[in-house]
Amino acid sequence: MSATGEFVSDIKEIRRRARQHLSEGAVTQNYGCNAEDAVAMLNHAVATEIVCILRYKFHAVCATGIASEAVKALTAYAIRQFRLSRVFAITFEWNPASARVLEKAGFTLEGRLRRSAIKDGQVVDQRQYAYIVPDRDTAQGGAP
Repeated sequence: MSATGEFVSDIKEIRRRARQHLSEGAVTQNYGCNAEDAVAMLNHAVATEIVCILRYKFHAVCATGIASEAVKALTAYAIRQFRLSRVFAITFEWNPASARVLEKAGFTLEGRLRRSAIKDGQVVDQRQYAYIVPDRDTAQGGAP
């Protein structure tokens, strides 16, 4: 709608008005929200969505019994892509299934992190596992 309240259907007029404030970018003077807060909320929403998708996919992978293969493939990709020398993962001490997934993927238990997390209101221990690239030659991958 225009300032007078009439609906504008002339495409040339619509384009002219759109170009009029183009240099101001996507956020104009009339934008009533704090742009930094809006970006923070969007980033949080995107991150939350990614985590939800990963959790859903992870449960699907675990249910089909291929979690170790998935962890192994992801570890190999990360090592090649980012030239890493080590990848680590942390599990709750009371979760032997996650520990077994990591062990089957080539990870080694490095240690117990005593009283290092809060889960369901309880202070719990965790275990730290790592995959260490055998030699730093990541050109060959060095992956599990």
